[in-house]
Amino acid sequence: MTSIIIIADDLTGANDSAVQLEKNGFSTIVKVWPDGVQDINIYDKFDVLSINTDTRSLDTKKVYERIYSITKELKNHNQICIYKKIDSILRGNPDSELDAVMDATGYKLALVAPSFPANNRTLVEGILSTANLCINAFDLFAQGMKRPVENIPLHLVREGTNILAKIITQKQSNGTEVFVVDACTDEDLKIIKNAADIIVQPKILCGSAGLAMHLKNNPTGKTPQNRILPLKKDRVGGLILLAIGSCSVETSRQLNKVSDYYNLPIIKLETELIRKGHERQIIETCVKKAAREVEKGNNIILLSVDTLFKNNSWLEKDILMNTEDSLRIVDTIGKTVKKLNDMYKLYAIISAGGDTSLQICKALESSYIKLLDEIKPGIPLGTMLGGKGDSLLMVTKSGGFGDDDVLIQVIQYLKE
Repeated sequence: MTSIIIIADDLTGANDSAVQLEKNGFSTIVKVWPDGVQDINIYDKFDVLSINTDTRSLDTKKVYERIYSITKELKNHNQICIYKKIDSILRGNPDSELDAVMDATGYKLALVAPSFPANNRTLVEGILSTANLCINAFDLFAQGMKRPVENIPLHLVREGTNILAKIITQKQSNGTEVFVVDACTDEDLKIIKNAADIIVQPKILCGSAGLAMHLKNNPTGKTPQNRILPLKKDRVGGLILLAIGSCSVETSRQLNKVSDYYNLPIIKLETELIRKGHERQIIETCVKKAAREVEKGNNIILLSVDTLFKNNSWLEKDILMNTEDSLRIVDTIGKTVKKLNDMYKLYAIISAGGDTSLQICKALESSYIKLLDEIKPGIPLGTMLGGKGDSLLMVTKSGGFGDDDVLIQVIQYLKE
């Protein structure tokens, strides 16, 4: 019976948080898109259900309405703990989503810890820092939410579990409902999680995969069962396809590393032609180029949007691209992947970008992903369930995660 629900705003987030619980002995499954979350049969088979609400690109009103509705539906099931997954650099609408979850549950306490130290995301004095960014997380929640918000500084976290729990309880009695909690290490996140365990009031834990990693003790008291599932090997010998829709600088470096290491060309989807309505032409061109690589005996295909390799101004332009254009581009990626899977029964897909991963699953008519392992921090491996993608291995990656060699390491893992 499901005891933990993860509510994530995109597919990569649903996967990278849920795989932390899979590693901790919980049986986990990811709902690829939000339709049908009321299917009670799912709750009977898995400890953890992670749901992609697909809300990252929606406006604030639509975000609130969808998250509220989903949370209200899920809360009807007994003994369910809700974990609100947020992006580790706070993309999307984390403030509105947390408001919706708290309103739907009626809970008056939430602990927010977006840090993910394994991927260089830390929070100090309410400021979220990465190698390239500084984001005022406290201001985002304090200004965006309709309830009182406070920051808990790092020195108080490091006073230890019991003192942190006492401080939060005292501040909550004075009216604060949301606490944005500093953390720089996994030990800090462990203290936050342990403090939450001893606070008696109902609460929402809200964070990235970093905090999810510490959900080793089920908040409902249910003991998880260790289940080791073998990888399905019926597709062994098939192609490994990298499908890149994320336009991060990190992903650009990572894909170029793969290209150089394996001496492979990168097949580029011309996004400007896609925007102009020439999707069919682009799909045919990419499939033909992939077929030539297969004929040469290559079992790795690299497929990417061409904007990944433009200068930074092009990357910024791509980020600002309107939703209609973005959907057209990821839809083209999904259809290209489907055609390649029809031609060559793919062994595995490595996908970068939440929208890209979602569209691939939709194109292959796979509604669920059963998680199997975490290859690198925040980079999970799963197998698709249902449709034409059934038993196809899928690795999902947020654009900014991993060092320059990470995609090479993922390919080597799959080959082994």
